[in-house]
Amino acid sequence: MAHGTASDPVATQLGRPLPDPEHAPEHNVEILAAFTAGMRIESAIFLPAFAFNMANAVIVGNLLGERKDQEAYRSGLVTAGIGVAVVSALTILVILNARWIAHSLSDNESW
Repeated sequence: MAHGTASDPVATQLGRPLPDPEHAPEHNVEILAAFTAGMRIESAIFLPAFAFNMANAVIVGNLLGERKDQEAYRSGLVTAGIGVAVVSALTILVILNARWIAHSLSDNESW
C-alpha cells in the first residue's frame, strides 16, 4: 500500500492524500523541537491566568452567596485586572528574554 494513495487508511480518513514524503520540510525534527519548546513557554505564561480564574470563582462565589453583589462585581474586576497585569508582565519578560529562554530549553550548540 503506497503512502498517500486512496488505499492508504490515513489518507482515506482525512479525505485527502497525504503529502509526498520526498517533499517533507527539511530539519523537521528541529522544527518539532522548537514548536515543543514554544508550547512549554506559552503554557508557563498561561498558568497564572488559570490560577486567577479559579481564585476569582471562589471569591466571587462566596461574595454572591453572602448577597454582596456589588463587592462580588468589584472583586471580579480587580482579580481580572491583576490577572491581565501578571500575564502581560510575563509576556513582556518572555519577549525580552526569548533567546536566553529558548537556549536554556535546548542543548543544541548550533545557536
